[in-house]
Amino acid sequence: MKRILFLSIFSLLIIATLVFSNVFKNEIQALELPISSEETKIYNQYVLYDEIDIPSEITVNYYGERIASNPFIEYPSGISIKTNKLEFNELGKYKIKYSLVYNELPITFIQEIDCVSDYFTLSSNNGSSIYKSTLEFNKFCSLSS
Repeated sequence: MKRILFLSIFSLLIIATLVFSNVFKNEIQALELPISSEETKIYNQYVLYDEIDIPSEITVNYYGERIASNPFIEYPSGISIKTNKLEFNELGKYKIKYSLVYNELPITFIQEIDCVSDYFTLSSNNGSSIYKSTLEFNKFCSLSS
């Protein structure tokens, strides 16, 4: 009786392990990183109607140097398109996504970019300047009121 119970529990554990390993094997992993290539550096903030070139592939350090490609742009409205040029025509947070396959797992590399309406400058009494975006200023004003 103990032997049958042991074999039943052991079999259930093996089945559960196989099921969970197959579920998690197909999970997509997403990693945030600043995107740059030899020709292009992509910053974290741009002004409305700016345009930037998106490299068709980037080199990432993921268990050694690897090439990630197939850039997709996710707009603040949720629309995703494949393009090599990005025009910031919506305010909000954009995401640039590159992908590669490592050990049969799809890996996504993401850089988030804020699009703001404009920049402004604050000057202090000692002559130093602080550059902020209007998006940050609007957040500050809404918090302080």
